[in-house]
Amino acid sequence: MFHGRIAFTAETTRNHHPRHVEFMLRLDTVELIFHGKSLGIVDRDALRLWLARPQDPLDFDDARLTYTTGGLGIFLEIGDSVIPMPIRVHQDLHDKA
Repeated sequence: MFHGRIAFTAETTRNHHPRHVEFMLRLDTVELIFHGKSLGIVDRDALRLWLARPQDPLDFDDARLTYTTGGLGIFLEIGDSVIPMPIRVHQDLHDKA
């Protein structure tokens, strides 16, 4: 089982400044870190199941993952900001979670 970080840099829709996003995969949990701040932890199995069939939003403490139909993909919502998740990050999380 993979333990470690899956990270990417993205521009937020709110201010277009690059921000570092990390998913820290541990034995039973996944922590979401945004620009150096922990935004919450979810159960690793819950994330794995959600990535396999994303429908309803998956809530972290201070953020959420959402899925849009029509090929737009998965987004990370943090406050007023919406960050598209690169397909390679989605694939890495799906494969390693």
